[in-house]
Amino acid sequence: AEGARDSLCWLATRVPKQSAVPPGCEPSAASGVKARKLLPLKFKPLPLGAVTPTGWLDTQLRMQANGLSGHLDLFWADVMDSAWLGGKHDNSGAGHERGPYWLNGMVPLLFLLNATDQPTKDLDVDLSAQVLQWVTYILDHQTAEGWLGPDDGFGGVGNAYWSGWNAAAALLQYGEGSDALIAKRCRRAVLDYVRASYKRMLVEPTTSWSQNRWQDWVLIIHTLMDQDPQGHEQMLWDAAELAQHQGFDWDAYYSRHDSFEKSYLPSVNRSTTNAPVHDPVTTHVPSGPAPAWTMWDHGVNNAMATKGGAVWMRQSHKSEDGQQSYKRLHLQDKFHGQPYGMFGADEVFSGRQLNRGIELCAVVEQMYSLQHMFKIQGDPELLDRCERVAYNALPGTLSEDMWAHQYLQQANGVAAARAEPHVWVTDGAESTVFGVEPNFGCCTANFNQGWPKLAMNVIFESPADGGVAVGVFAPASARFPQSASVPNGTTVRVETDYPFGDVVVVVVVSPPEAKLETSRTHFPLHVRIPAWARRSTLYINRGQGSGEEERDVRAATAVGRMNTVQCEVGRTTTVTLSLNPDVEVELGWGDSAAQKESMDDDGYTKAPGAMAAGHDVHQGNFTLIEAKRFCNTSSLCTGFTMKAPMTSIVENQEYPTFFKSARGMNADAQWSSFFKVWDDDATNAAAVVRGPLVYALHLQETTHELRTWLPFNNTDFEIRTSDAWNVALVLDPDRPSDTLRFKQSKQSTTSAPFSITEFPSVIHAQARVLPSWTEDLTFSGTASEPPPSPITCTASARADSSSEGLRANSTMCGPTNIVTLVPYGATNIRIGALPWVYG
Repeated sequence: AEGARDSLCWLATRVPKQSAVPPGCEPSAASGVKARKLLPLKFKPLPLGAVTPTGWLDTQLRMQANGLSGHLDLFWADVMDSAWLGGKHDNSGAGHERGPYWLNGMVPLLFLLNATDQPTKDLDVDLSAQVLQWVTYILDHQTAEGWLGPDDGFGGVGNAYWSGWNAAAALLQYGEGSDALIAKRCRRAVLDYVRASYKRMLVEPTTSWSQNRWQDWVLIIHTLMDQDPQGHEQMLWDAAELAQHQGFDWDAYYSRHDSFEKSYLPSVNRSTTNAPVHDPVTTHVPSGPAPAWTMWDHGVNNAMATKGGAVWMRQSHKSEDGQQSYKRLHLQDKFHGQPYGMFGADEVFSGRQLNRGIELCAVVEQMYSLQHMFKIQGDPELLDRCERVAYNALPGTLSEDMWAHQYLQQANGVAAARAEPHVWVTDGAESTVFGVEPNFGCCTANFNQGWPKLAMNVIFESPADGGVAVGVFAPASARFPQSASVPNGTTVRVETDYPFGDVVVVVVVSPPEAKLETSRTHFPLHVRIPAWARRSTLYINRGQGSGEEERDVRAATAVGRMNTVQCEVGRTTTVTLSLNPDVEVELGWGDSAAQKESMDDDGYTKAPGAMAAGHDVHQGNFTLIEAKRFCNTSSLCTGFTMKAPMTSIVENQEYPTFFKSARGMNADAQWSSFFKVWDDDATNAAAVVRGPLVYALHLQETTHELRTWLPFNNTDFEIRTSDAWNVALVLDPDRPSDTLRFKQSKQSTTSAPFSITEFPSVIHAQARVLPSWTEDLTFSGTASEPPPSPITCTASARADSSSEGLRANSTMCGPTNIVTLVPYGATNIRIGALPWVYG
């Protein structure tokens, strides 16, 4: 009888039908989760409080606490007077999300600083009091049903769930760093909230933001299962499965048939891996700028979805689910990649144009996705990418003192100012302004998780072999808890100035008494060696007696992998990793590089539909040949649209034609559009990189204050420059050191690690001014797309009227001069990808 009752109450096979709870059943009463359970994490993060930031990372976190993060609760209504505290604010279009966003970053920030010797050193705010107020209020006001936070229906039917997910994540983190009694209360509260949400989802399925962000809810449920399921494994398992089945089908959205799918992905049976309750997905990730706002093209949703396949793999046990996360990264790069490690999405996907933007929320969510994928899949190259984002895109869109931020940053952004008209389609005129809440306040609340969660990904436990691991490179130390699989009392220190320096020293201390408590003689240390570190060397106990062991890791088999060193129990092991990065040039950045497979002989791709209204460069009646020739002569023209269905266009017949400087489209089949690609490499701009850092053209800044906020007198401000930014690098891509000279200015001793005036390193480059490369005349304060490279410098621009002649990349150039490139993250405005000439 008991077995029959368990079968009745177990809802896993009934989830796709959204069955209500059978009469007399409590979902949590079912016995036994599936025998396979969750796949274990390959690298397990240490609990909050075990990791201590040191060096520049400690400085960065204290600056964050003294900036917006620690003061929002004191002057910004959406936190200070949030509906989560019984207030009247925090009512955005997505729900009551801003307070939970903020708390999700403040909890790890608090516990990281509390782990240091002087938690309140140099702080002018009381983080503990702020966080405690929030956590206490949320716990004390949980409903009898188990619901957390406001339950007023704001956000729409099926979307009440999303607002509480970051609050639940914050409670789990707070419990993790607290004593056993508080941990028990926090975990019980989240368990009750999962149960309440589960019951509600059975009769009110997810919609909107909640439907698109299902993987973050599943991740929270899995975290609770890892920490303490409290005997309710089956209910948690079923709740995760329900969310996945109701969620947006990201696999279908990214199911474009390209070389990645053929090379890496086995065939996927959609009916078994992710059969959504809602209507089947009929749209796919766009290969260029999305013409209008949609939930599925939304940049932040896609950054969250990056990890979705890996997250679900823990429950499905299907490797093809994990591969879906790699495919999402691949297609984001292919169609929208930007040199700072992100994809272009100024609210929605915006293509590869270098003047298009990326939202700060997407930056920190992509970092979090990459971090969690590493924990599940163990691939160190995921942390290579995470560092590219964290050490370039994140500081590149925050003010030096972290009192202001942008909503959007641009790889080639020559002004951070009000722009009307603007190149992005769905965001507002102040999107690149620095301030408290430019354009929209979600990023004001959400950016706070960026640095603290990065700090929690420096040192890991490797549970499969009872070892330790170093992932992200940043200065930190950790004491492993007794519950860890490593020998008792183990500590790890990561001593480095990275990314500003090139040497990482890892010191693993196993105390002598550890020998008495284990039969093990050694335990492994896994050290990540980035894929770009082809000349790196690794030494063990260098200079410590005659037993020195050297391992040369220049071999391809070690680069891009976790390299293992055996540490002796009861002794100290010191590993010195010298990364020895080269200055390198990455080509192919910029517009339409992903679309070469569909390019015609004249360098154009075509699509049915009209280009979006506005952004006109010219108009008139043209034949197709004449239209291409005119567009080729205009640096502003990105394409043209003709009033005729695609199937009826004849080359030598004239049609009403509009030439455009933006690429947005609609679906009007009475029009046809043609987009300029130029050649197989399109813009083919050059990004200069060294190790994890991208180097951008340094521009002197002039600021203009727009608004002052009381009571702290922090300001919103614009930034402009009078410097010439329209330059082309002189270089040989195969021998970049001929014209690019790296100089280490100093180690990171400044009070601001990403100072915009005291650079830890610079690259001196040869460059020539390109008079023809100008601001986009259609959009305010916007650099136009760089001319296609390589450029041939001539005394006068070619004026050949032939199509092939017009496509030749020849232009007038100024004399060769020396320019300074500085770390991208130490800029507020910059040129991050430049045209180039052979030299």
